[in-house]
Amino acid sequence: MQCRLCDSEEESESHLIECSEVVKKIGNDFNLIDSDYLDIFSNNLEDQIEITKIFEKIMKVKTLHSNTD
Repeated sequence: MQCRLCDSEEESESHLIECSEVVKKIGNDFNLIDSDYLDIFSNNLEDQIEITKIFEKIMKVKTLHSNTD
């Protein structure tokens, strides 16, 4: 399925961290450039917490986008 935000790539968790529309909307709130999807599986608790906060915000962006369609 194509990304519902940018419509340019397949919508996956790893894509959403790099999605141009996500970067536009939350890029100032989080350091997305240094974020890595694989941090979800990290042994480092701080990395897990940070990536979880990013995905929480991404889900809010997707919800808002869905509600405006």
